[in-house]
Amino acid sequence: MKRFVSLLLVTLLVLSLTACNTASKQDTAATTPNNQTATENGGTEQKSGLPVLSPDNPVTISVWTMTNYSAPSADNKLSKLLKERLGVTINYEIIPPENADQKIGVLLAGGEYADLMGTTDLNIRLIKGGALIPLDDYLTEDKANLLYEHVKPYWNRLATDAGDGERHIYVLPNYNRYYGEIVGGTHYGASGFWIQKHVLEELGYPSLENMTLERYFQMIEEYMKKYPTIDGMPTIGFELLCAPGREWVLTNPPQYLAGHPNNGGVVVDENNVATIFADKEIAKRYYKFLNQMNAKGLIDKESFTQTNDQYLAKLATGRVLGMYDQRWAFGQAYDSLVAEGKYERTCTYNAGL
Repeated sequence: MKRFVSLLLVTLLVLSLTACNTASKQDTAATTPNNQTATENGGTEQKSGLPVLSPDNPVTISVWTMTNYSAPSADNKLSKLLKERLGVTINYEIIPPENADQKIGVLLAGGEYADLMGTTDLNIRLIKGGALIPLDDYLTEDKANLLYEHVKPYWNRLATDAGDGERHIYVLPNYNRYYGEIVGGTHYGASGFWIQKHVLEELGYPSLENMTLERYFQMIEEYMKKYPTIDGMPTIGFELLCAPGREWVLTNPPQYLAGHPNNGGVVVDENNVATIFADKEIAKRYYKFLNQMNAKGLIDKESFTQTNDQYLAKLATGRVLGMYDQRWAFGQAYDSLVAEGKYERTCTYNAGL
């Protein structure tokens, strides 16, 4: 995955030295020999508009991204490879998720942007605010055949209306695009309802076919009645997380339960029309059910106030019986339980939902 992301990033750099609408850079371009154009940051462009990346023409790319992780160091293996092979140096500005909304407002007000922007679901604010340029002219078979093939099957789904009535591709997907046959193994992108393995063991490993949300919580409730504490601590039936940047743990389930894949805050129908689902019946039914489970004491009372670190710490104790999450997001807690030999306290995927 790291190799794929880095190659995708390099290809994006080859497509355009800027993914933002910075007219000042275009105005300062000057003609050079061999039908090339010199860019402000030292690179060269062919007449086709594609930059030529080379150690002989070093460039610096600014990246503004929303994440809880720190920026790669300058001596990072991939960072050094980009500089040695392509002459590319990347300067990162890391924005914590809880500050992203405010920071985007400042960017839009000032009108100055990094070359590459990454803000997950908040990309729509940048698109409608005029910060990003369409990539359609670059995503062609003759200019970037690999990226063209990457997005071609999903073009209509990726295209976005910036408010002018025209649909263009502004952002390329970084997950949910598969190649070849999907084989077994640890799928770190797996989203779904998880349940502790000891719950299944205690219930005699029941069949998980035709699983419903009601049955899922029934198994949790039955286990909690028998084991009100685990390792001397109160058993937690179902865990939620609403911390900034992880609020999708609470908001995503309705679309899955309605039979849709993860398309962020929308569901997409057979005509590729996206519709917000948060105010629809599928969301109302889910949250009404959660409210009922909360009244029965099956949901952690601290769900709406805890941080991501506190959430992971609870999972790492082995006293959480179930939660909705994505595999990569709680890997730290999972690894901690494995290191302690508490395999029965780890959670298994989806419980059939």
